[in-house]
Amino acid sequence: MDHYTHSQGPFGHLDCQENPYDLGPAVRRIMAAETSTLSHMPKDAPLVIIMGEYHEAQGHALLQKAVLMAHAQLREKSDGWNFAFGYESPHDYISKYTGEAEHDPDGHKAINLRHRFHAGAGRTAHLDLLDYCVRENISVSFNDSARDQEHIDCREPFTRTVIEKYFPSLVGKTPPLRAGDNRGIAISNLCMVEKAIEHIQRTQARIYIQHCGQGHVFGATDEGYAFEESLSSRFRERGIEILPVICNYEHAREYIPAEAESLFGQSVILSYNERAPDEIPFEDARRSIGFQSGLAL
Repeated sequence: MDHYTHSQGPFGHLDCQENPYDLGPAVRRIMAAETSTLSHMPKDAPLVIIMGEYHEAQGHALLQKAVLMAHAQLREKSDGWNFAFGYESPHDYISKYTGEAEHDPDGHKAINLRHRFHAGAGRTAHLDLLDYCVRENISVSFNDSARDQEHIDCREPFTRTVIEKYFPSLVGKTPPLRAGDNRGIAISNLCMVEKAIEHIQRTQARIYIQHCGQGHVFGATDEGYAFEESLSSRFRERGIEILPVICNYEHAREYIPAEAESLFGQSVILSYNERAPDEIPFEDARRSIGFQSGLAL
């Protein structure tokens, strides 16, 4: 599907394909768009940056790390200013592996558990991203729906409450797939929004960075998943200002719903070729991207 991709100030399209090892232009564009958006908002209102990635792309994880680094620097300079990070992973992650709920206000116990159960090479970039959050004392919320293998876990109280409110016809039925079922994705988005809002209120975060797959940002026509069910739409329904970010438009353009075009003028749409950094080991990619980007990744 074709969408317009011209730039409007710090918003709209930015082609970063020429040098996939330099994240500098993308980071500067995101931060400029954030500054522009904040300038039109009440000073006590939160802004949610929805970072839509391709989950297996090392460069996308490093881009999010770079954005977190930029906000950590801002936090050092601004007394009382805070930001937080929402991560697309089951919100009951700890209890799933320990058998009981644990107090984990900043998500750091869940991150340590992730090392034990998800340490495969394909996730090294994400472990590095989450490790950075622990080192820099960034509050993290694993805020996706609860899952029973690949299905939504309707037995978990919070997830069940969301289903009863928005999808009452599913109560008592076979749970939908977390992926590949538009109802499953819709439920995930509803859970992420509710958990994100709770996290924002608890941390008093002015900026909230929400990690997710690209299809969550605006919806995905190839999965029958409507714009109205997207994270962008759901946050706006709750009165939350958003800055949507698409990391790889060349892929996402095939499934972004046409209705999302109305938000492109307040979004950052990146064309980022992640294939080159993905062809080398993560540590080599991290060093090369850090060097060419001028960042201590």
